[in-house]
Amino acid sequence: VASISSTGELSGLSSGLVTISYMVTNIYGCSTVATHIVNSSSLVSAAIFPISSLTLCHGNPVNLVVHSIDTMVGWNFQWYLNGNVITGATNGSYITNTAGSYSVEITNGGCITMLNPVIVVNPPVAFIGTTIGHVLYTGSFYGYQWFLNGVAISGATTSTYTWTTPGNYSVVVYDVNGCSDTSTLYSTVGILNATKDYDVSIYPNPASSILRVEAPIMVDIMIYSVDGKLLISAQKSNLVDVKELVGGTYFVRVYDMDGLLIKNAKFIKID
Repeated sequence: VASISSTGELSGLSSGLVTISYMVTNIYGCSTVATHIVNSSSLVSAAIFPISSLTLCHGNPVNLVVHSIDTMVGWNFQWYLNGNVITGATNGSYITNTAGSYSVEITNGGCITMLNPVIVVNPPVAFIGTTIGHVLYTGSFYGYQWFLNGVAISGATTSTYTWTTPGNYSVVVYDVNGCSDTSTLYSTVGILNATKDYDVSIYPNPASSILRVEAPIMVDIMIYSVDGKLLISAQKSNLVDVKELVGGTYFVRVYDMDGLLIKNAKFIKID
């Protein structure tokens, strides 16, 4: 149930009652013995487990529960989020809709311990970005599956995919807890015709306010973020106002009047 070190320190080993005795002897050889009954609790055996997952998946809360090999009779609990007391969270379980680091302090008589924390995470958010060329990419997740026109692409299970067939692409991503999310569709129709017959120039690069497109035909200009979101659309124009964009890297796509991509390039926005 317990052990005592050479310096007189008692350490609990398992749950139960144990009688401790000790003797004190003075310089004249007179001795006296005292005894004390110690209640050893197995608080050290307790741990926090989720009922299902540690991900706040699709709006579902996470249910955290204290588990122990002991009966937990007489135990008192106080839950913490990121090191701060959660007011009123004094049960052996806690349901949360907030991501963060959760722990619980347990007391039983004179014993007290803080359990190792568990991390509750937000659900994965899938997106599709593109680089110059035909490479699609998404963020860093535990698992991936790419789709073309709603059909899974065999072997396309990494964070990037180089496409050869025009169509509508999407990607499903998974976190380590099994929660998944599906990106919006990304259309590559017409991109294979990029720069087919036209000499197109985009300047200045970097740009602070106006981005100009020099082309021999009437064009539409689209500005995208690096994660594939359309931010600005300029129809039948040879310039686009980018001064409201925050500083960073963006993609500019130039289309002819038939909707075919004739230029795909990066540009840098400066303040």
